[in-house]
Amino acid sequence: MIEHNDNAILRVGNLLFRKPCLDDVDDLMTVKNDDESALLLGGVHPHYTKDDITNWINFHNTQDDEAVFVIVDTETSHVIGHAGIYKIDERIRKAEYGILIGTKNARGKGYGTIITNTISEYGFSVLGLHKIKALVLKENLPSYYMFKKCGYEEEGVLKDENFKNDRYYDVVILSKFENI
Repeated sequence: MIEHNDNAILRVGNLLFRKPCLDDVDDLMTVKNDDESALLLGGVHPHYTKDDITNWINFHNTQDDEAVFVIVDTETSHVIGHAGIYKIDERIRKAEYGILIGTKNARGKGYGTIITNTISEYGFSVLGLHKIKALVLKENLPSYYMFKKCGYEEEGVLKDENFKNDRYYDVVILSKFENI
């Protein structure tokens, strides 16, 4: 069950979802600079500095069209990743979803499914969204199957949509719709 309060803090089991703060800089340095995770993500991985992370936190805490959370494992008190709903379009009631679990010991425990289900439910029940879309590199099969498990449907493939590591990558569009 999701517990929610006005500060957009969610708790599911041992996972706490909250807005990022400057106390998270060191943990986010570890999370966002994980090379293994970066290979599976769409963005270019520049190896973030503390200033980059500070700017990332400040930027995302000032955006009106997104809801970004760091994910804290309450058993270790460390940030294991972040997830959010971005590009919220209130008129059409749609948005994009992104997730990063960037600590090796947090992978393979089902956290991706828990986080994705939690953020999706938040998007539909709290933000009033109709559609949430995720973009996944076609080669990122663990993420693809996790999204399918969470009820996301494949809508299509964008050919050569992303360029990194000196090559092009196809991107799969997966979406989930509110229960009408």
